[in-house]
Amino acid sequence: MADPACYNESCAYQWKSQLDMDKPCGAVSSEETCWLCHDLMAWNRVMNVLALVLEESRPGMLLLRCSVEKKPDSEQVTAARQASFLASWLLRHHPCVQEVIVSCPESADRPAEEPPVQIHFHSGSSTAPSRRLRGLYISEIPSARLDLKDLDAVVGLETLNIDVDQINERLAVQIDKLMERNCATLKNVDIREFEDTRRGLTMVENLVACESLKLLSNVGKGRIPDIDAMVHLMRISTALKAVNAAKIRQVLSIFSAGMPIREVSALCKALRVNKTLKTVKCLFVDGSDEERTSLARQLLADDCYDRVQLGAWTEPYLSILSPVLASSQSRAEQIVLPDIGELSLESVSATFNALASNKRVNRLDVAVKQDPDARVALLCETLKKNGCMKHFTIVIENVDSGTEILRALAANTAVTFLHITLRMAAIEETTEAFSDMLSRNNAVTSIAVNLYGKGAQQFLDLIAKAMSGNRLIVSFTSRVGYYTYVPSSILESVRRNKCALNRAVEFVLQRRDDRRGGECFELFAGRPCLTTHLIEWRSEEV
Repeated sequence: MADPACYNESCAYQWKSQLDMDKPCGAVSSEETCWLCHDLMAWNRVMNVLALVLEESRPGMLLLRCSVEKKPDSEQVTAARQASFLASWLLRHHPCVQEVIVSCPESADRPAEEPPVQIHFHSGSSTAPSRRLRGLYISEIPSARLDLKDLDAVVGLETLNIDVDQINERLAVQIDKLMERNCATLKNVDIREFEDTRRGLTMVENLVACESLKLLSNVGKGRIPDIDAMVHLMRISTALKAVNAAKIRQVLSIFSAGMPIREVSALCKALRVNKTLKTVKCLFVDGSDEERTSLARQLLADDCYDRVQLGAWTEPYLSILSPVLASSQSRAEQIVLPDIGELSLESVSATFNALASNKRVNRLDVAVKQDPDARVALLCETLKKNGCMKHFTIVIENVDSGTEILRALAANTAVTFLHITLRMAAIEETTEAFSDMLSRNNAVTSIAVNLYGKGAQQFLDLIAKAMSGNRLIVSFTSRVGYYTYVPSSILESVRRNKCALNRAVEFVLQRRDDRRGGECFELFAGRPCLTTHLIEWRSEEV
């Protein structure tokens, strides 16, 4: 293997001929914007060949996307090492990079003797012993493929999102050290793994500033490794607003065992002490309908039914909570329904009629697998008329029903976040309905799309064409099958829209009073994404 120092020197020489690597970062203070923010298109044009992308996530703050796929052929190995060098260089030399997304798809045919790709988060300089970072997102990383260096130097971290096959002892130690150093700043922690191999994360119970905590592991034996730490945190924290403790079902799992109901009870009992916690999600509870109904009745009696989510509202659960939804005193903010084909027309009608008058519910999760019928029609009418629901998640497995629902979404004026999963063949009517929704809907600013079935890739390509004319969507993620894939043309459209949102923020804060800023403000005025952006920006300045 070549000497790393010599290799890095040759990499620097190669990229200096295409990128300005001698000019220092301009973000010397919170009032200054780095020149790199205005040169993103040129840098991305060069870095795209290495699957590196820079985005302006907030005014003056950059997000670095790094996808490292290290296949055994020498060309791919070289590209992966070049990408790791350039990503490390940006993290060392540009403090304006405040968020990092690192993705490493698994390659089963990787030679065992091939060393892992290294990404350095810190230069190791004694004059700057730490590296400020707001968000870190790590996904799809088998531990032998990618080596993240200097994680313990990261400070100021607010969001930590880890989604991996397994968390081995080495990675668990790194995560614990990262959480220990950032326990006073971490607000959102989301850790998921698909194999039950790790021990509990010991620092979970000390996340005193955390507002949203999600710890998910695969269906397996025993209990969630971190349940004791979560219960302890719920008892002492005054900041925690949401906890999600769930077991993720495997796609090919024969057994559908979930979280034991005794552990659900332990979490729910902690609610008696913690009055600030807003949500506890126990999505896959291992118990009979009678046991879950009994627990739901108890939550209703304890007046905390709105703080605990026990998965989809089945028929017995709806019989208890549908009448509550219709009440003006209802505090429920989210409704999760199973496939509505499994529910009676009476239950579906009662639920959607309650939604028509309920101004509190802002999120609806539902699945549709059947041909269009009265229940699908009720859902479509709800989408057209409800003016309060901001977050809509749906799984569709029927082409005709999917087309009708997409047409209803085109007329919706409230939903700002759309998470849609299509498990069906992509036919012309459906793709046209999706494209029409993107062009006509003036409310949605964030979309997550999961595509399965014949023609999924072609469907996404058509979505990319429709996205070129959309000016409002500032967040877009997509998966084809079980792999994350967002076409570069969609990323470019989203970057353009996000840039306009940032200019609107600067216009409101009177940092840039020009025609461009005024036009961007008019585009986003009154939209939740602008309000959210402004609140987050203001909170950082205080």
